[in-house]
Amino acid sequence: MAKDAWALIGAPRPFNQGFKFVTSFLLSPLVLGVISLLFALYTLAALLVIFILAAKAHTANSPQLWLHLIFLLILLIVYLAVVYIEHATQGGYAYFFLDLAEEKGKVAIYVLAIAVVEFIIFFIVKGICWLKNSFFSPIPDT
Repeated sequence: MAKDAWALIGAPRPFNQGFKFVTSFLLSPLVLGVISLLFALYTLAALLVIFILAAKAHTANSPQLWLHLIFLLILLIVYLAVVYIEHATQGGYAYFFLDLAEEKGKVAIYVLAIAVVEFIIFFIVKGICWLKNSFFSPIPDT
């Protein structure tokens, strides 16, 4: 009797099949895409709530300093250097569009486009801070 129980408990087949199904379902591209979408929506909702609460609290956020833009560009250059260091040590690129073997002109355009997007995002954030301070300025004490 005990021998039969150990045979049932020790049988790997049912557990492995169930586990394989669960992992293949949870790691499917569709589920991973949905999870990524949910995280992105959560992040956007959290940022919106924080922005609304900050506006209602009548706080004054100063716009970003111009020095921040220089720091962001330095950070972008260092990150790009790390990508090429990874290629030299690992043999592959983290991003397909940075492959210099394809066309160097395209790589330069991609890098400049990323820098332009960084400038645009910086100016959007700077503008949002300016608008917020213009419309939701602190209420003076009377």
